[in-house]
Amino acid sequence: MKFRDLIMFVLLSATFTSPCYAGPFGFTYGETRKQVIAEVGQSNVLKSDEYSIKVSTAPKSHPGFEAYLLLFSPTKGLLKIVAIGKNIETNNAGEQLQETFHKTESSLNEIYGTPKTLDYLHAGSIWNEPRDWMMGIVKKDRVLFSMWETGEKVRAEHISAVILEVDALDSETGYLRLIYEFDGWEELSDQIKRERDKVF
Repeated sequence: MKFRDLIMFVLLSATFTSPCYAGPFGFTYGETRKQVIAEVGQSNVLKSDEYSIKVSTAPKSHPGFEAYLLLFSPTKGLLKIVAIGKNIETNNAGEQLQETFHKTESSLNEIYGTPKTLDYLHAGSIWNEPRDWMMGIVKKDRVLFSMWETGEKVRAEHISAVILEVDALDSETGYLRLIYEFDGWEELSDQIKRERDKVF
């Protein structure tokens, strides 16, 4: 086989045998649960229920994230991705956690544009000193998140919202959550709530 013919063979083989992952972390809007499991492998499925699966890897994984919760519509396929970040050791003021948040936010800005960012402490909270920053997150008195809702890149991928937020396990350990909501997620969310409320 001539060198030129070999190159063409490799290119054509790649075209037909290698999936094209266009969405976040390589997951694609509307793909089925079965397709996702085929991509990541059954051994990487951590848990599963009627509407979701949690997996330990992604077609395009990121070293800052350790698991991915995926939510599916029975008719429309994948409608939400929740990427769960690895634990970040930090001081009581949350400096290392905040630094990681802003670095990740900056990377997302390059793709999705400028977000709406909320960084505030609820009125009346006792966790109002700089040294209390992490406890404010733990107690849900403090909020730090950014949301991207518009832009050509977001709409082209059927993404209705991208949300980056911080959470904490204790005063010295935090992590990020990066959420992608696709077209149709709000309707599915309402459906899930109605199903769960039937037990009352």
